[in-house]
Amino acid sequence: MIDSGGGDENAALDAAEVILARRLPVTVRGQCTSACANAVFAAGATRTIERAGFVSFHHSSPVIEANYQKLKEAVPDEIARGARRLRALYAARGVDPGILACAAAQIGLSDIQTQVTIPGEATPRAAWLSRHSLWLPHEATLRRYGLDFTRWGRPPSRRDVLARLRPPNPRAVVFGGAGDCVSG
Repeated sequence: MIDSGGGDENAALDAAEVILARRLPVTVRGQCTSACANAVFAAGATRTIERAGFVSFHHSSPVIEANYQKLKEAVPDEIARGARRLRALYAARGVDPGILACAAAQIGLSDIQTQVTIPGEATPRAAWLSRHSLWLPHEATLRRYGLDFTRWGRPPSRRDVLARLRPPNPRAVVFGGAGDCVSG
């Protein structure tokens, strides 16, 4: 049972690898955003989204890795390792990793690198700018990319989704349509 606003990608991948190895089902009870969507939801032997539950994506290590490569810069080890693990997970579950590039396109992830300082850290990190924080794909889009699932009840309304996001910020959310991106 999942109700997660996401978090550290490596921790999510650790959980996803256990779910994958044990062939566990994943049920989204509330939200499954960010690293939860990228890794934990994808790992489920079966996937269920309960009434009012939703899944949302944003950037991911394979997309960030590709941005470093476009800029002909060395990919940091942590990013490269996360990208390899995520691609292996998707291959094992038959999920099209193109959904990650689709998510980046939907949130407006730029390939312009900038530096950000994380509160409590002294050294700035490389980052990419985006117009939006999260993309909530249409259920048909999830299925098209190999993320099949069972839905209990009707999908939540936009108002319900915005009320449940942590922290709520309606300007940071892109609600997807059935025709978003093309699986390749």
